[in-house]
Amino acid sequence: MHVSVCNGATQLCIFEQWVEPAVGAPTHWHPVEEVLTVIAGRAEMWIDDEHLVLTAGQSLVVAAHRQHGFRNVGSELLHIHAVRHQFLRQRLTDLQTW
Repeated sequence: MHVSVCNGATQLCIFEQWVEPAVGAPTHWHPVEEVLTVIAGRAEMWIDDEHLVLTAGQSLVVAAHRQHGFRNVGSELLHIHAVRHQFLRQRLTDLQTW
């Protein structure tokens, strides 16, 4: 993580992921808004039942409480940048793994 409670942030969580082909994040939700940006590669991203393929430079804004996820649909490593509010559960998880 670039920014989290572990390095002094009180509101934001900013992180990057590098994801192998055919791998991703299963459907999940957060109590806060999240912005996912593809830095490199091709990602299938979804919100509820709507699926989109995003490529480098494209972003998806996920509203709070919406089911969403992604997977790498390319043959290269997928690089994703994510920004969201750091809700309490995440803060506690960060502190436990610090």
